[in-house]
Amino acid sequence: MKELKEPMKNKFFMITIFLLVLVILYLIFQPTIYFSGNTIFKNKFGDNQTNNLSLQNNNFECNSPYIQVGSECCLDKNDNNICDKDEGINNPKPTPIEINNIKSNNLTINQNSSLQEKNSNEEIPDSNSYEDSNAPILGNPNAFISIIEYSDFQCPFCERAHSGTLSDFRNSDYFKSGEVNLVYKHFPLNSIHPQAQKAAEASECANKQGKFWSYHNILFENQQALDIASLKKYALTLNLDTTKFNKCLDNGEATLRVNNDLQEASIAGGRGTPYFVLINKNGDRKTISGAVPYSNFEEAIKELQY
Repeated sequence: MKELKEPMKNKFFMITIFLLVLVILYLIFQPTIYFSGNTIFKNKFGDNQTNNLSLQNNNFECNSPYIQVGSECCLDKNDNNICDKDEGINNPKPTPIEINNIKSNNLTINQNSSLQEKNSNEEIPDSNSYEDSNAPILGNPNAFISIIEYSDFQCPFCERAHSGTLSDFRNSDYFKSGEVNLVYKHFPLNSIHPQAQKAAEASECANKQGKFWSYHNILFENQQALDIASLKKYALTLNLDTTKFNKCLDNGEATLRVNNDLQEASIAGGRGTPYFVLINKNGDRKTISGAVPYSNFEEAIKELQY
């Protein structure tokens, strides 16, 4: 019996060692995902990376709303700013968009701040492209610094920024003194927020009647009710000319406007919402991603004051 048991022990020992080796290999080569204001991940070599436009090692970018994780594209289906394992990391990635003559925005993000510095070689819109006479402006239209907000009315993080960080900004001396204003532009993530596009168009229809900000506030306060009927009801609540409003919304009169903002947001480096470009009259810029604390904006504003 001893002679029979000894080979079985050895066999069991070898199987255990083999499984242990597999587990160790998996832990070494499986990417670990973690977040701090922006999407940051650690690759298999332990280097910190960011989901920005820096594509030095991979000649592609992911189709929105996918984000790049190493050489893969991950779909944030749960809209929680986290790439879960069932969201495309181990699944076939979408056909990448080839980058021709477009230089990447070599933005950097660290774990303590989502403030991003621009690289001298980045190609983002000229400062004049942000000056849009039709864009809704809150505050002094001649402010030295503007915060360009690219946002999505169906995005929960955008609502968090609206009711938190931007509320702090509206109560700040920067805003009250007229030194800094807020400019709203549209960045609807249509693949994951199916009602965002029409909500954005509806806000522009309200803008035609001088009620953008009132309508904007109603949309963020009622994110769970952005269907067409509700959008028209909100216009009635604000005593808008509903005949003009409904015609504008039904005929897609603001579609081009919203699409232009969306394209501008992507060119400016936006890969998620909310996304902010802070720019002064000299053309100096800072960018901020996510629903981050107001202190991040204060830091950027101070650097743009002079």
